[in-house]
Amino acid sequence: MRESNDIITVLGVIGTDPEAKVTSNGVPLIKFRMASTQRKFDKETNSWADGNTNWYTVSAFRGLARNAIASLHRGDPVVVTGRLHLRAWNTGERQGTSADLEADVIGLDLQWGTANFQRTMRAQPLETTQSAPAGDPGPTAALGADAQSGFDGFPASDAAQSPGAQSPGAQSSGLSVQHWPAPREDRAGELEPTPF
Repeated sequence: MRESNDIITVLGVIGTDPEAKVTSNGVPLIKFRMASTQRKFDKETNSWADGNTNWYTVSAFRGLARNAIASLHRGDPVVVTGRLHLRAWNTGERQGTSADLEADVIGLDLQWGTANFQRTMRAQPLETTQSAPAGDPGPTAALGADAQSGFDGFPASDAAQSPGAQSPGAQSSGLSVQHWPAPREDRAGELEPTPF
């Protein structure tokens, strides 16, 4: 069977415990099985019923794998976008086709619950890091008082609560987590957008 490399988006439920691995090249990898079941409205019974279920083997690499390992569990409803690979298999007694999905994006399906998002910080490459010349106050000198109060509106002394602060659990997991302030209510009770 010819391999398909279509990019698709699938909604479903994680059907197996996500398995964390590291490739021989040291690249983080996560793999899990995902079930996607069609729902159909039955006019005779005036109710929804399950239709066919398609099973996918989902894999993700690098940063997506690290974040997925920390976030996903069996039974979680997810949305996955990635490259579909169809592969024919034959064991001698049985044959079939596997649908493998190499994920570019994995998210929790918020139609079925809530999530608490925590942004991960990426390390800067060493070759792009430069020291300021001696006596140079740096780019924050021109900002004056704003630099003292913090760029995010939080006092500079309140680093644990400001965006960019490392969470206590981040040191043990090796991830640097960036917390963003929650939306605030304005005087009319409507939510105002969170400034980024």
